Amino acid sequence: MKCISKKQLARELKEKFGGEFILADELVKLGCRLFAKPFPRKELYGDVLLACAVKAHKSLESLTVLAKRGFGEDACVITRTIIELAINILYIARDPRPRTQRYVDWEPIRKEWLWRHMEAYHPQVSKKYYAERKRVLDLYRKVAKNFREDKKKGNWSGITLAEMAAEVEMSWHVHVLYAHLSNLSHSNVVGVKPYIKEASGGRLAVLVGPSADWVGEAIPAALEAVLRVFTLVNQHWNVKLEEELSSIAGRYVALRDHQP
Repeated sequence: MKCISKKQLARELKEKFGGEFILADELVKLGCRLFAKPFPRKELYGDVLLACAVKAHKSLESLTVLAKRGFGEDACVITRTIIELAINILYIARDPRPRTQRYVDWEPIRKEWLWRHMEAYHPQVSKKYYAERKRVLDLYRKVAKNFREDKKKGNWSGITLAEMAAEVEMSWHVHVLYAHLSNLSHSNVVGVKPYIKEASGGRLAVLVGPSADWVGEAIPAALEAVLRVFTLVNQHWNVKLEEELSSIAGRYVALRDHQP
């Protein structure tokens, strides 16, 4: 099929999602100001919160670039990541000290898993990187007992993502939106099928190039998730962004509630 012209697409995207793009740009700019200076170090929870917030900020900027150019499907893959990140840090924030430690201790669990699989295919890798392999194994042995019963969940928290989401009022995001976006991320039939459609004469038409599809799924959910993460940062470090965050949140709700 013929690709839509860039001008026509830009006009369509602005008409449909101009308000969301403005809010996303504002939130990205707010993040640039927020992270422009070093943060005073408090405790491990602060380290993890800051890392998650910076990742959310960078991901929001990248998905906004994709969405504005009509690559909504790829933007949705990033939105899915932001939703999961928000659930993680919001869940940690409900009981910071033990949950932060558990989150951090999961690192050698994952790295040990990766090392075992690398060695299965390339046995020589352990000899070449012996010091790093030993370091990971030593750390793994220190924390493995804490995850013995929970590794089957495949998640650092010992409970499922859905259970974590329920605690932070994001069940809808997991059961509906996250599941919907996972179709694109995993490239199953639901996510792949929209790229072709039946044409006349028993032929297939391919939907190539950018479009306005999926942009509506990508931007709003990411905005909401990043707002919640930035709110945690504001509360933890008292950076006095209440008014700006509240303004963006209020306009986001107004846009959401006026969707047809």
